[in-house]
Amino acid sequence: MIKKLSILLLFVLLLFSACQKRREVKYLFYQPLLKDKIEWERVFFTMHSLGLKILILQWSRYDMVDFIKNKVWLEKILEEAKVQNIQVVVGLYGDNRYFKNIEDKKLNLPIYFDKLYKINIQQAQKIYKVAKNFSNFSGWYFVEEVDDLNFKEKRREKALKVYWKRLSCEIDKVADRAIYLSAFYGQNSSPQEYAEMLNRVVPKGVHLLLQSGIGAKLVNLKESKNYMQKFKMSYKGEFSPIVELFTIGKKEIIAMEATLVQKQIEFLRDNQIGNSIALFSLRYLFTDELLRAYNYHKRSKNFR
Repeated sequence: MIKKLSILLLFVLLLFSACQKRREVKYLFYQPLLKDKIEWERVFFTMHSLGLKILILQWSRYDMVDFIKNKVWLEKILEEAKVQNIQVVVGLYGDNRYFKNIEDKKLNLPIYFDKLYKINIQQAQKIYKVAKNFSNFSGWYFVEEVDDLNFKEKRREKALKVYWKRLSCEIDKVADRAIYLSAFYGQNSSPQEYAEMLNRVVPKGVHLLLQSGIGAKLVNLKESKNYMQKFKMSYKGEFSPIVELFTIGKKEIIAMEATLVQKQIEFLRDNQIGNSIALFSLRYLFTDELLRAYNYHKRSKNFR
């Protein structure tokens, strides 16, 4: 009898462990644009029904457009999100010339990062004046994405490390919340080299969001699977893979086919890649075709 109970207990523990390890689709990005007219009540109701728990506002200021200038913008988002028990991570400042700037080998990166640091701290203080009144304000997002090409030189790597450490320390003083940042892989180094570089520069405790690269056509599905697996083996911190919901068409960016989205999610879950899964972005998920397909698969065994 005792032997049977022991076997049953072991089975239950193994089953619980398997459930615990299953990667859930947790995050959804949103890139704010002035032209957007969002029905937030519908968005958060749908997110809740799909099991998505956290909205990441990719930025709250983009170049000269400061969305926080009208505090009602963020208040509305936080209020509606709270009704559906959705957490909100708020992005800081996005420089529209960021990628052009970091590609410039003559650029003095420490001076450039110092400029970004000052703007980001000012932005964080403005955000917190609004967000402090909402319990579902759960984190900060650093807008600057990091690739595997432009920080290969030691002096550039050091400048990035100093910037992130300085910014994360000062952001903690504004409000102690989770901090997120993004990286993407373009086959300019090995996945192991890329992971090791990020091990050196990402501040302790900061959550990394790692883009799949498929929608941006930096890699194909097979290449993305390969780099995700190898990255997982070398990266020491917490990270969540980002499944891109878009693809680049002949003339415009369009929603990705649902079957390709499904294949990515299944792979990440089956191979236990990262802590959870993020989707990029709301703009594509909420197209009728992809949302309908995702909603269907969510109820099937593949997305359960």
